[in-house]
Amino acid sequence: MGLFDSKGRGVSKDTPQNPFLRFFAILFRKFLSFINVSVIYAVAMLPTLIPVILVAGIVSAPMVLELEQGFASVMDIFYRVMIAYLFTVLWGLGPATAGICYVTRNWADESHSWIWGDFKDTAKENWKQALTVYLIDLFVFVLLYLSLSIYGSMEGIAGGMQYVVLGFLLLYTMMHFYLYPMMVTFSMKLKDIYLNAFMLAIARFPKNLFVLAVLLLIHAGGFSLTLVYNNGFILPIMMLLESVFLLAFSSYFVNYMIYPILKKIREEQKNG
Repeated sequence: MGLFDSKGRGVSKDTPQNPFLRFFAILFRKFLSFINVSVIYAVAMLPTLIPVILVAGIVSAPMVLELEQGFASVMDIFYRVMIAYLFTVLWGLGPATAGICYVTRNWADESHSWIWGDFKDTAKENWKQALTVYLIDLFVFVLLYLSLSIYGSMEGIAGGMQYVVLGFLLLYTMMHFYLYPMMVTFSMKLKDIYLNAFMLAIARFPKNLFVLAVLLLIHAGGFSLTLVYNNGFILPIMMLLESVFLLAFSSYFVNYMIYPILKKIREEQKNG
């Protein structure tokens, strides 16, 4: 069995029925597969990750403006990387995200999946929609930052608009829990994917908020340890952990939480 050709198993009779236990049963059973697909994703996403790191400079630059030159350069890189990885986890990075989403969606549903073949084919089949979502995300990222900067410097009603922008950011982020899964599950126009993602972000708000909280705790919390302990070894360790496991884990976690909703919709469409 090749490194990138691990075949997904069907539903195991030994898999617990309890959703919490089932989540970890699948995770432990496919631990090596998680490492495989994380490595593939970490390499495949580089072409779209680099532009995000560059664009993240509009956020990091003001944060390091008053620091000493040498330390400012180090912190600028740290902030850019942290922002880019949060962008990756919460919003995705185009075709590569479509590929890993399909694989981890199948794992969450305990369906058959070839890691390399399904990743490559899904990324190729959905590259136009996925790349469009990625480009929209870059534009929205810049727009939201500029909006928060402008409204945050104002007072009164105008200053209160920053909370409207933050509300949109929250909702827009939750929409991404559904954008890529719907993209690889249904044959839909992109505008319909966005519309349905918007409605599900609102309709499933409590669950979406829980998913967001877990993702932020894992990723932002991990990177924050570098600042808290001011230890140069934590960042490389965190980056390695992200690349070989946490990227796939996060995709699996999101799909495990939201795919039952999409699966129910798909079954209703077939029966209807």
